[in-house]
Amino acid sequence: MKIINATLASDELSGLYTLTLENGKITGRERQDFYKKAADGDVNAGECLVTHGFVDVQVNGFGGVTFNDDPSERTLSVMEQAAIRNGTTRFCPTLVTCDEQKLRNAITATERYMTRSGSAVAGIHLEGPFISREKCGIHNSDYIRPLTDDTLEFILRHHSAVAMVTASPEMMTDRQMAELNRAGITLSLGHSALAYEQVVRKLDAFRTATHLFNGMRGIEGARSPGVVGAILDDHAIMAGIIPDLHHVSPALIRTAARLMPGRLYAVTDALCPAGNCGKPERFMFCDKELHIADGFCADDAGTLGGSVITMKDAMQNLVKIGIRAADAVKMTNEIPARCIRLGGYSAVPKEGECGDLLILRRDGSMTVIRNEKIIAEN
Repeated sequence: MKIINATLASDELSGLYTLTLENGKITGRERQDFYKKAADGDVNAGECLVTHGFVDVQVNGFGGVTFNDDPSERTLSVMEQAAIRNGTTRFCPTLVTCDEQKLRNAITATERYMTRSGSAVAGIHLEGPFISREKCGIHNSDYIRPLTDDTLEFILRHHSAVAMVTASPEMMTDRQMAELNRAGITLSLGHSALAYEQVVRKLDAFRTATHLFNGMRGIEGARSPGVVGAILDDHAIMAGIIPDLHHVSPALIRTAARLMPGRLYAVTDALCPAGNCGKPERFMFCDKELHIADGFCADDAGTLGGSVITMKDAMQNLVKIGIRAADAVKMTNEIPARCIRLGGYSAVPKEGECGDLLILRRDGSMTVIRNEKIIAEN
């Protein structure tokens, strides 16, 4: 397959390009001297942007199902099909705070599913239960607990299926954090009520932070930077952010993007109605009933509980609030891929990389290409 008349998200690579795809890989990228007429089998990008598929490292549910409700291969299959249709070609099914048996079942189900040919699952994201009660948000606090060596041993035994673990530093020992890092698991700082002075001593153990500004101690005045201040002041840590324009003010998203160039990325924190045409007004999550009003998901007490956006929505929202289009693209594929050490997902596709590609058209529509086939147009 060839994609012709493509533009790329790069200031250096102007003009039109042809991308050649074979066996799920990009085998060629050539600059065109003129606008080409499509031959049989060619896909005409029509001078629109071609980039890699979206990478979402925080997906609680999608396509009408919730991973916590049924952490099974069947659920993963439904989530995967809906995610791919919406342009997310790699994702981390996210298990929020729950009991030990469900945690283990979810890890083993993910491990089995990842052996399937062409699986879009990049590994499970354990968002808890090793978090602060004070900043647990919508999570069920009955299941919050420190990481035990027994649970750690189980996670390490199945480390290839575990992409990310969100934790508050006081819920793990230094040795446990070091072992998770050595296993190649991305340790993410989140749901933490620690003061700046406490968290900054542990920051080097964390590769990234979970949903910046939400579920963490904020800046509480001129002399109390909190967890948020520690993250923004650091020069290495990455961070996810939910750009549904409900979780975080556009001004703070822009500020974080300026302070963390190349390190801030989008997540959806998606719930089951995302990617599903028939969005219910009310549904269950974390043993609580949530409602949707104008895209805002919360329980009856007003506690936020994820979103119903897709990564396409996230990218479009970032551009809408003033983030450069090329940077918004990176924040939805290249940077989150780097966060979980997933190669082959550059914002500017190049030879040798994965062939999961999107054509982002000027009218807001999108073509999803995977395994040299057009999977969806929406």
